Amino acid sequence: MGFVYNVFLPGLNKNVWAKEITCRSYKALIKSLYSKDDESFILHSNNIVEQIVPGILQGGLNVIDKVVLLVNARAVSVNPDLKLTATCVQTKQSFEYTVRLDEIFNKLSNIQYSSQTTFGEITVYHSIAKAKDEQWFLNKTPEQLYTCQLASCIDRIETKNEDVDFSKLAFEDRCAVAEKLPMQMTTGILKHLLKVEANNTSCKLLSIYSPFSKQVAVETPLSIDTNILREFCKLLFTDDLNNIYQLTFNLVSSLGFNGEYIESLPPAEMYLYWALHLQKENQQKEAERPGTSSMFQGVPADI
Repeated sequence: MGFVYNVFLPGLNKNVWAKEITCRSYKALIKSLYSKDDESFILHSNNIVEQIVPGILQGGLNVIDKVVLLVNARAVSVNPDLKLTATCVQTKQSFEYTVRLDEIFNKLSNIQYSSQTTFGEITVYHSIAKAKDEQWFLNKTPEQLYTCQLASCIDRIETKNEDVDFSKLAFEDRCAVAEKLPMQMTTGILKHLLKVEANNTSCKLLSIYSPFSKQVAVETPLSIDTNILREFCKLLFTDDLNNIYQLTFNLVSSLGFNGEYIESLPPAEMYLYWALHLQKENQQKEAERPGTSSMFQGVPADI
């Protein structure tokens, strides 16, 4: 078994063991960003989530818990620091900024968004949109988004004679059930979602100030909106693809690494191997420099 680490998911209110991201999956995710196709990015980011915690999508993972997993995966498998480039709104000058991912994780860890709504003999248990449904929110009208939101946020419907687990239904079937719920009930669910959104947006996942104007250059609120969360997740994987290919080439040509083995490594290990190689080269060059040796080298100091 490879290395695993523990992650707390507030939506599911439990800890899960997660694996590292492999180089192969990491490159595929970055390629999806190059294609500028949201559906492709959702597919590849969900693929990574399933690889690091198998079965989690079908287990009811919501969109914020997906961000929690991706933030932790990026910190463990790539780098705990995220370097971003921002532009000052006032001066139009670009600058670099480093974000500590553990600070973002802490902001995501204490969120409460589960509730229940009762109307007559019907009780609906609901939270927020589920990660496996994210592609259904793309290119929808406001009316369609309303139905999608209901279908995705409902976890379970309980009546006097029946208990329906929504996670086991196809998305189209969930939409059909949601459309048949009483208006008073759907209104109550929507009010809850709006309240959760209002409570969360006061927390900023990112708040980057320009060193030139001292004004906010980038601000990303914590949200249950799938579009906002997706754009934030894209920022986690903005690495230059050419650098990863160059690193792979260096490991194969200079160190004799097997290509398939490299694809199975997390990017952090690839960088570590190359850094150790460069360190060894520098030490050898230093040792070969004239004047670096001494006639007294190796002689005990207390003779």
